[in-house]
Amino acid sequence: MRLSWLPAALEDRAAIMDYIGDDNPVAAVELDETFEAVA
Repeated sequence: MRLSWLPAALEDRAAIMDYIGDDNPVAAVELDETFEAVA
């Protein structure tokens, strides 16, 4: 079963990636890819 992302959840996800990406862009990309793979 695949996860359906609500608009608010997508906004939160983007904000999280931006926050992490400020300090570690590679980690932000890897985390986002992990979210995509398992959700």
